Amino acid sequence: WYPNKEGTECVHGPESMAEVDKEDLYESEEECCAKWCNDDSMNLGIEKKDPAFSESSTSSDFLLLEPNSEVTNLPWDFGEPPQWRIDDTVSITSDLLASSKWGMYWSSKDESFDPHSFTNIPSEEEGTASDLTLKFHVPDGYVATLRCFALINTHMPFEWLKLVVNGSTRHEYHQAIEDWTEIMTGFAPGDYTVMFRIQNTESAPVFDRQVDFGNYGTGRVWVDQCQITCH
Repeated sequence: WYPNKEGTECVHGPESMAEVDKEDLYESEEECCAKWCNDDSMNLGIEKKDPAFSESSTSSDFLLLEPNSEVTNLPWDFGEPPQWRIDDTVSITSDLLASSKWGMYWSSKDESFDPHSFTNIPSEEEGTASDLTLKFHVPDGYVATLRCFALINTHMPFEWLKLVVNGSTRHEYHQAIEDWTEIMTGFAPGDYTVMFRIQNTESAPVFDRQVDFGNYGTGRVWVDQCQITCH
């Protein structure tokens, strides 16, 4: 692991190692980030402000959550032109869902599972982002929780997945994860814009992501079985 050219984050790969001083090479991402990353750039659930976020949306754009409600049919925005799409071939199985604490809750309510997920449309353009967006309002006196399952097959130094809430990063995933991962975050009263964002790096690696140095993922993420509870 070593710092990128801007010195703002740590990357992993051989494409620029020849230009890195020996003392700036680290055995782990954590060790590298301790010196070079922003304090909240690791996957710690700490909010990191995204300068591209705009707070110009009006309340009419937001799903109004009812007190003591559970919502599964969420109005996700794929972007224009679409940056995400529905995938009928990939979905978390009911067996796996039932093995988690959340799945046990769903099974107790005898819910059925839609056999599809949302997936990003990969882009090879450097520095671009692909956003799956949800807007909602939490009423005064209540809090809300968003839970989703994600199958993550992105990998630095090509791209990474982050969960962005009102322009601030709450979770980041820099490597592919073999199994479905439950992602959860909470909200106080107010308006929220939530984005599952695939962020391409500013400089594309010069090696093949699945041939030259092992498997660096496919650049894809699948999001499935999302639910918001307001309580």
